[in-house]
Parts: sequence; C-alpha cells; structure tokens
Amino acid sequence: MKRFYLLVLIYIFINISASSAKVAERTMFVNLGELRNSSSVNKSEYFSLEVLKGDSIKFTAVWDDLSEINYYYLWQMSTDAESWSEVNPYSFEDNEYEEVVQEEGVKYYRVVVLTDYPTYLQYENIEECEGCKISDVVEVITKSLDLTYEVLNPEPCLVTETLNLRFYVKNPLSRAVENVKVNIDVLSDEALRISALEDSSSFNDSILQWNVGTLLANETKTIDIAVKSPRYYFSLGVYVSTVESLHWRDYEYASTKVYVEEMFREYIGDSYSFYTAEVCGSLTPNIVDIATCCGITSSDIRFYEDEERQKEAISIDTSIPTPKEGKTYYIVGVDKSGCESRMTDFKLIVREAPKIVKAEPEDTILCNIDGEMVDRATINYKIEGGIPPYTIYYSSYDINNPDYNIDNFVTVQSAEGSFDVFPLMSSEYKITSIFSHDHCWTDQDVAPFRIYMPRSHKCYVSTLQDYKLVGEDYKVSFDDIDGEFDTYQWQVSYDNGNTFEDLIDTVNPEVDTINVVSGAQTSELKISNLDAMQDVAIYRVKLSNSRIPCIVNYSSSSKLRMHNYSMLALNIFSEDLSEEYICENEKVELKCDIFNGEAKVYEDMEIKLDFSVPLEDLVVIPSNGTYDYETSIWTIDTLGIGRHENISISFSATEDATIRFNCGSDSISASFNVLGTPVIGTLQTPEPVCEGANLCATVPEIQQKDDVTDVIWHLDDELIDLGAVLFKDNNGSMLQCEVVNKCGSTMSNKVQIEVKGVPEIGKIDEGIYSVCEGEALKLSVPKIETYGNTDIKGRWVLNGETYTEGTPVYKTNDKYYELRYEVEGECGGVIKSPWEYYFVVREGIKLGELKTPEPICDQSLFVPSAPIISLKGTNFISERWVLDGEEYNDDMITYEKNGKKLYYEVTQSCNGKMSVVRSNEVELTVIPPIEISDIPEVYEYEEGKALNLPNPIVEYAIEPNDVIKYNSKWTLLDEDESVVVEDYKGQPIYDGEMIKQARYEVKSMVYLSPEVQYTCEHMYSNTAKLIPEVATALEVVMADEDETVWATAITPYNQNGLNDTFAEGMHVKVFDSRLQQIFEGDNGWDGTANMGSRGVGAIQPPGIYYYSVVLPSGEKKLGLIEIVRM
Repeated sequence: MKRFYLLVLIYIFINISASSAKVAERTMFVNLGELRNSSSVNKSEYFSLEVLKGDSIKFTAVWDDLSEINYYYLWQMSTDAESWSEVNPYSFEDNEYEEVVQEEGVKYYRVVVLTDYPTYLQYENIEECEGCKISDVVEVITKSLDLTYEVLNPEPCLVTETLNLRFYVKNPLSRAVENVKVNIDVLSDEALRISALEDSSSFNDSILQWNVGTLLANETKTIDIAVKSPRYYFSLGVYVSTVESLHWRDYEYASTKVYVEEMFREYIGDSYSFYTAEVCGSLTPNIVDIATCCGITSSDIRFYEDEERQKEAISIDTSIPTPKEGKTYYIVGVDKSGCESRMTDFKLIVREAPKIVKAEPEDTILCNIDGEMVDRATINYKIEGGIPPYTIYYSSYDINNPDYNIDNFVTVQSAEGSFDVFPLMSSEYKITSIFSHDHCWTDQDVAPFRIYMPRSHKCYVSTLQDYKLVGEDYKVSFDDIDGEFDTYQWQVSYDNGNTFEDLIDTVNPEVDTINVVSGAQTSELKISNLDAMQDVAIYRVKLSNSRIPCIVNYSSSSKLRMHNYSMLALNIFSEDLSEEYICENEKVELKCDIFNGEAKVYEDMEIKLDFSVPLEDLVVIPSNGTYDYETSIWTIDTLGIGRHENISISFSATEDATIRFNCGSDSISASFNVLGTPVIGTLQTPEPVCEGANLCATVPEIQQKDDVTDVIWHLDDELIDLGAVLFKDNNGSMLQCEVVNKCGSTMSNKVQIEVKGVPEIGKIDEGIYSVCEGEALKLSVPKIETYGNTDIKGRWVLNGETYTEGTPVYKTNDKYYELRYEVEGECGGVIKSPWEYYFVVREGIKLGELKTPEPICDQSLFVPSAPIISLKGTNFISERWVLDGEEYNDDMITYEKNGKKLYYEVTQSCNGKMSVVRSNEVELTVIPPIEISDIPEVYEYEEGKALNLPNPIVEYAIEPNDVIKYNSKWTLLDEDESVVVEDYKGQPIYDGEMIKQARYEVKSMVYLSPEVQYTCEHMYSNTAKLIPEVATALEVVMADEDETVWATAITPYNQNGLNDTFAEGMHVKVFDSRLQQIFEGDNGWDGTANMGSRGVGAIQPPGIYYYSVVLPSGEKKLGLIEIVRM
C-alpha cells in the first residue's frame, strides 16, 4: 500500500510594508503512516504544531512514490477533532490547502482521499465511506505573543518626573521566534517624550520602536520606558508590530496589543508668571536674593540658571550687569507634596549702574586778563551704564569759605557731552550721584574739580582820599586777609582814572629826591617827599596769584590831592572827589579855597572859573566878593595877609566835567566822571532745552563793563540764576536780564524761552481682555502730550518686542501677554506708558495629524477617521470633510477621486468671531477597476494531462505593493459554470465529464495585517470552453496570433453556394455546446454531423459550435462558429 504524507508549510510574511514582500518557508514533513479506514482514526493519533496568530499554514498531501494517480482531496477542519467541516469545497483535485490563522486556540486538520468524486456525494458522513482514505490529524495550536506592562512609579509629579513603565513581551511557543518588534503609538493629543530609562540600543525613540530581536521558547524580555507628558494624563497604544515575517501596520490592526492610560500628579500651589524682572545695578558688590528682585516672598520656589535645572540660582551680584535683553532664569514652585509647578522662564535684567567716568572742565580758570569776563564753565562728561537721559547731582563749595555750599543738578540727554556751571566765586565741584532714565540711582565717587574766577567784590585799600602838602609822605595799603594773592602791582593815574601806569620803586634815591616810590610790588605803597606833580593822583593795586596768573583783580582807588599853603595858593575840597564816578543827575558840591601867604593885601582880586561843559543847576556862592555867572569871574574885594576866602559851587552832574580855577598864572582844577545807568544791547533768545537742563543765556553787550556791579536774571518777573534747573512749566516764560552798576540798573528786552518736557502718554482703554489666536490686535494710538517735542516716534510693545499693527498673535505659552506703548522724542529718551494691558491669547482648536487613509475600493463607501480635536480656548461650532475642494459626506468613492486631496475642517468661535481650522491634507488612493484581456474562447485538453492555460494580460492602474495586492487564479467550471476546481494550478485533468469551462480571476486586495485584509474587486475574464484533444497534439494558435480573417458564422440551410461551408479544404473537428464531438473531416465543415447521437448526416440546429482546424502550416486553431438559419 502506498504511504501518504501530509506536508505542512508555514509561510511567514516578512516586512509587509516593504515594496516587495519576501516569503520564507519553514517546511515540516509529517509522516502520517499508511492510509487507513476512518474507523481507525482517534484523537491520540495526531501530530501537534504550534503557530503564531497571523501565520499562513499550508498542507500538502503527497504519496511516498510521488505517483500521479487521480485522487480527490477533501480537506477538513475541526475544533474538537470530532465534528469536521470541509474547507475546500471547490478544490477537490488540489492536494494542497493553505489558510491564514486568524484566531488563537486549537484547530485540527485532516485530508480525506477519494478515488472518484461521486464517492463523496454518496455519503452524508464521510466517516462512513469505506472507499475513502483519511489521513492522521494535524493539531494546530495558535498563540500570540504575550504583551503586558506595569507602572513602576504610579502618579509621579507631572512637571519634574517621568512616568516609568515596564513592558513585558513573552514568547508562549515551544520554539524560538525571531525579528520581534514592539511599537508605541501615542493616542492622546499631546506630544510626549518617550525614551528608554537606561541607555538601550534596542529602543529607537525617534520611531518609538523596541527591537526585541529573538525570543527563545517561553522567554520573556522587558524594557523600562520613561514617559514625559505636558498634561496630567496620556494614552498609548503599544503593540507587537513584527514577528518573523509577520507585520502589523498600526495599533488598530494589531493582534497583540495593550492600551496604556495613566495619570500624573499635578502641582497644587501658587503659580508665577511674568516676563521680566528688573533691578538696578550697583557700582560695588551687592548680593541680592533673586526672589527679592522678583517681588516674591514665598519660600516654596526654586530658581535655576539652566533649563535642565543643573544649577540652582539663589542670589545675584547687582554690580555685575546682565546683557541688555536680560539673563534667562527658570522658576518653579514646590507644593507640600513635593510636586513642582510647570517651569516658567523669565528675564532678569540687572541694569548697568550709571557711572560717571569723566567730569572735566574745559577751563579750570575763568580768565579776565584780556578784559573779557566769562560767567560760566563748560564741563565735559562721560557716563557708562544706565539709559539716557541722566540727571547729574553735584555740590559746589566756596574755595575761600568751605562752609558755603550749593547743591544743584543738571539733566543731560546723552551718555557723553557737556553741560555748563555758573560759579559765583572760585568753587570746588563734586558730583555726588546720578539718576538714570531707567530709574536707577547710584552714588558717585568722583574726584572733585575746581573752577577759579575773579573776585566778584571789590578789594578795598586803606585810604580812599587823602590831602598832602609838598614834602610830605603818602601811604596806602591793601590787607589780604585770606592770603588770596601773592602778586601786587601798584598803579597810578594822572588823568582822573582813564589810564593807569605801573609804579616802580625808586632805586638808590638821594636825600633831596622827590616822589620816592617804595613798595610798588608789595601790599603797602609809600611815596616820600611829595612834590606837586599834578593836582590829583589816583592810586590802585593790581592783584593776582602766581598759580592762576590769568585772573586779575583791581583794588578800589585812592585819590591823593596836593595842597599848597605857601604864597598865594588855591585848594579844592569836595567829598565827591573821592568817588570814581558821580551818578548822573546827582548833585555835586565842591569848595575852592584861596590863601594869601604873601606879605601884601590884594584888592579886587579876580579868579576865573572855567567849565569844560555847561553845568546844569549851577549855583556859585562866594564867601567874599561877587561872582558873575556871565563871565564866570569871582571878584574878591579884599584878600588880607594870611587870610582865606572860598567859593562854593553846586550843580547837577549830567556828563563828565572839569572845573578849573585860574588866579593869575596859578590854576587848580577838579574833574568829575559822570556815570549813568548801564547801557546794554539786545538779549538773544536762548536755544531750546529739555526739562531738567540748566538755564543758559548770554548777557547782552554792555558798555562800560568795568562799572557793572551785578547782573540779575528775571524769569516771569521772578529772580532766577543762570544754571537754575528748568522744568516744562517754564516753557513760554519770559526771560529778562538786569545789568546793575552803582548808579542804577537797566532791564533788557524780554525773550521767551522754550523748555521741552518729557512726552507723556495718555491713558487709553482698548478693552483687550482676550485675543483669538491668529488675530491681529486692533489698536488706536494714545494721545501724546508732546510738551514741545517735534520729532516723536511711537510704537506698541508686546512682551518686550516691537509689535507691528496687523501682525497676527499666536499663543506661545501660558503667560499673560503684556502690551504697552512707548514714545521717543528729543527729550527724555524712550518713555514707557505708565500703564500696561494684560490679556490672554485664546488658543485655537488644534487638530491632530490626519493620517493617510488606507487604499479605498472603487465604488465603495468611504468613511474617513477624523483627527484628534483638542479644544483649547475657543468654542467648537461645526466640522466637515473637504475632498477635492468640495464638501464630502461619507459618499461613494470612485476611481476619479484617486490622488485627490482630503482634509478635515473645523469651524470655531472666538470672541464672537468665526474662523476655520484645517488639518493637513492627505492624498486618497482609490484602487481602480482591473482590466483583464480576453482569453481564447476554446481550449483543448487531454485526459490525464495538465491544461496549458497561459495567463492573460492584466492591467493595473496601481502596481502591486505591500498594501495593495492582486491575487489571480484559474477556475475550472462545469457546464452550468459552477466551480469544480477553485484554484487550478496545473494538476492533471481526469474528469472531463464535469470540467467543461475555464476562466481567469483576479482579486484586488488591501492588506492591513496578517489577520485583516479585504477584497476590493473580483474580476473575471470571459469563459473559455474546454474540448478534449482527439488528434495528434499540435501547437495551439491563439486567435490574436493568427492574422487570417475567419468566418464566425455559416448559413448551410440556404444552399445558395454562399457561406455554406466553413474552413473548406482543411481538416476540421466540430463540437456541440455540450462539447460532444459531432464532426471530423478533411474538407471543411458544411454544418452536418458525421458522428455522435444527434442527427448524423443532417444539418445541425442553429447555434454555437466549437471547432478545431488544422492549418496548412500544420498548426491548430480553435474557435467558435455559429450556424445561422436565414
């Protein structure tokens, strides 16, 4: 008896997603022993085989001698090895059976071998078939890998900790499995950070795949995974994606998977959210807690210098400034359970402390040696740090009186430049502090500097007026109490003070030398043995200090008048002569005395008075005699020996005048200088200044500068000093200069000063409380008080950055958004609005990634899967799908939509406004209809041999790949087109009574996993008739290879000689519709039958008949011919 084997093939598909799948076979030959009667089969006689769910198992029955006897194979399956069901009802001639195992558990398989098909039809229970042979049973145990997990640290803190999971994958089989891979799909709508806890090369965190590798029999492997989530919960889909050649595309279609849903513990406590903390810098080291800088008093906070939190920050040194934009720190809160808040970053700005590095006067000495008097000193400065404008505070001290000091300040608009000071005396200046525009104040340790200037008050000599006789000595001195001067030079004027000349000491005088000068360069001047050089001599001392030689001071004058009491002498006496000037319109009085020192009496003596100019209000009163106003002659009746007479004169001074008294050849004179109120030029309008600057103005041109005793400034009729600080309220005020001398003062013209203030930003209410993400802010420029600034630049500032109107705003973090306005003009630098608005950005709906749909069958209903919708801060209104630019509502899809774009669209409402959010676009793949070329209408076969069935041309619009596959086969049919052999694979044909036709079939398949695949389309070719081969086997010429035009019909009933015969002159065989041969001849066919059981010799009924024609070439042609009755 022949031995029978059941060959079990297990196909394992490798890398299903690749473009071309490779199939690896592991073949197991199972010796089932001799075939036996069904009565001898029991459960103990079977072979056991373990497979994985998704494996493709294949059974092949073979004889030990590989003989080709005609058998029929009935493949059966059972779940209990008792009740059996057929699994190949249309493939009895197939000695193979293949199946994809889709369920876990145990199944039993066997094959029943029959010698003829009718035997099967006779028995309701095949177990009762005595002529049937039944193989041993194959037990197939289907298992899946075990995938489980556990949480290593339940509910960790959300912000600082990871949730650690341990995954277990176990091989339950008694054999090893290779190429095991586990993938992780993130199912929640937040981005997670997933990595292996330890440095494991088996985990690829970029594609979230654990490459397990080989699992030995019953082996378990583990991996520890850390999950970092931005939200307190998350969900994962973990699945076995690959085992050996099996592959599962994603979590949805996986057979071995586990759903993970876990939670974190959230922080409970105060939250801190701010953008910038600012603190003023210092010039010396100063350690300050960061919390203090931020205005935070809670101790449950932590600061860090780096995002990885490797370096905790506690304090800063304010003497070390940060970059202009600040240094980033990170802040977290810690609740009672130890959980930390979400880390927030902020900028800490340590402003660079303003430090004056230069404060130098251009000139330390305000010289007057050239006759010009400078009333101010220019100070050049340079400041480092801070932000302009700056206010510089300083003090000035009187060098000669340190107890007298003045505090003042000046505002400068830049970090480097100059400002003026207006000393009233030689002073020492010291800068004490600086206030920066960023509201930072620092004390300064700067070396003081001095400004030297001439004394503003007179230096008086010991004697203002003196009368001396010839031969007497004259002394005058200056007492330098403060030791201010070390250089003295006495001077003399003989022209009433118009010009002076330096005196020099008389060198080696003789005993009778007159006018001997001594002490000309000391503090005391002496002139000995006076002689009547002039009527009047005026003396003064020129004072200076060798350290500052360009400053010169002059003392007051001392007038020396010589009297003569010998012979006939004239002498003049007047208090007014001691003054350098007589004020205009002041009454002047003088007396002229005449003395008769001779030994005779003078009668009718005349003294002539000469006036250089007419004198107003002149009154002359002689003590003796008469005065003639017309002739200006004083007549003395009698001047006795040793007698004195005098004449008194008074007048109103209007201009300089000289009065000379002439008596014979003798004369004496008195000159008076008249001084009016100051005569000044036009006061010029000062340059515009910014608030906080000093008043700077130029004294108008003054005639007779030396006579000026004071210059006084008036602002809106109130006294003010040059150098006084001006404020914006002074803008438009009227400035006036008053110049004073001892005779009065003169007011200049008034000029209007311009003081520009710091611009002020008015309050506005934009009503911004929330902004929809992606919208632009609608803003109106606030009202700006310019206060004289003409070049003002304004801008909106959002979170410290310039905001351009019309720019959409997007949510970047959970902080509030800060909006303020800034302006910059000529004065005040950058001015920030005293207000700011805080608002939130309402984050729009976020759509998860839209995955590309699986291939879609032509003419099928397509229901796409919506992406994950994350509702943030807006209201959900509606949703829809858009395909190829049109709304899509789960309609039928045709191939026309292949390659078209699909996206998901959500309408949201934010602050009453509607907007649309779109997903990413995906491209649809629609599997088109399959086109199969026609097969020949007739095929011949020879009993006991295989059919020669060349595959027709099949056209695919989409080429086969790992997802789209095409399964093709030949199916053999009976006369009624019922399936006899479902998948013909070239086995010999023995039953021509049943097999009458053949057709080619193609199925388009979508492969999602070993267990999940679906058929899109099942296309059939035309059906070909099978006719038995009765002649010598010749090559069959297919219709498309023969270029001869063949008739498709004949009309033998007409007998008109036209189209009565088919293939005349050729050897022809003809078969009827039941494929029974009815004719064979060597000269074509005339429509009659010459064999068979139906009307031999008669013309056959109209209908379709099959022919086999031997061509002249010896080749054979098969086809159809129709008999038509006309």
